[in-house]
Amino acid sequence: MRLFSNLTALAAAGLVILAGSTAHAGLIAHYSFDDSTISGSTLQNIANPGDSDGTISAAGITTGVAGVSGQAFQFNTVGSVNLGLGSVKTQVEGTQTWSISAWVNMNSVTPGNILYRREVAGTTDAEGGLRIAAGNTPQAFVQAGDSSSTFLGSPVSINVGEWAHIVGIREDYPGSDWRLYVNGTEYSGPGTTFSLEGTANVPEIGVDLDGLVDEVRVYDHALTQSEVLTLFAEGQ
Repeated sequence: MRLFSNLTALAAAGLVILAGSTAHAGLIAHYSFDDSTISGSTLQNIANPGDSDGTISAAGITTGVAGVSGQAFQFNTVGSVNLGLGSVKTQVEGTQTWSISAWVNMNSVTPGNILYRREVAGTTDAEGGLRIAAGNTPQAFVQAGDSSSTFLGSPVSINVGEWAHIVGIREDYPGSDWRLYVNGTEYSGPGTTFSLEGTANVPEIGVDLDGLVDEVRVYDHALTQSEVLTLFAEGQ
């Protein structure tokens, strides 16, 4: 039903998406959150198994919940998935170009992180990634410990209890331009060259988040509009 409705909306907008054309080029990590990709407390990166596989916290996460595609994880602001020291960490630090795509279904109007990394754990250090800010507004961001930041926030909120497709893109060397997609609608703007450095902490999924997350993908390049709309139309 979601695939049909998304394709119908895109067709009405005059956008043609080829069936079965889900964007995979430059995909360095994909977390489907399906039971079949969980081994003990480890969530497999099914794009590159063994690289950036995620460690699931013992509390605060409910697995096997119905997702936008297959199953999803439900977070209650306590649990998170630690992605370790692999390619995802490398991609979201410095001034690298990256794209993060995810489906989110919020339980409440509570700020939380979809996928982010902090320079040093437990401090007011720099952080960056993709998050849900105050008022349930999606943001792609990099923020310094002194609160200086560069981010692109959505001018619209996502609804509690409804699945929303969110894509954050930091593009163009040295990482100074931003694009954000919410359910296929694009927002863009300039940022700064602020760099996320440090080696003491790793990226995580679901930190402080109150809601469901499904189909998280991390790319080593800036997705095109066509690639984003394909992911949205296919529920991926």
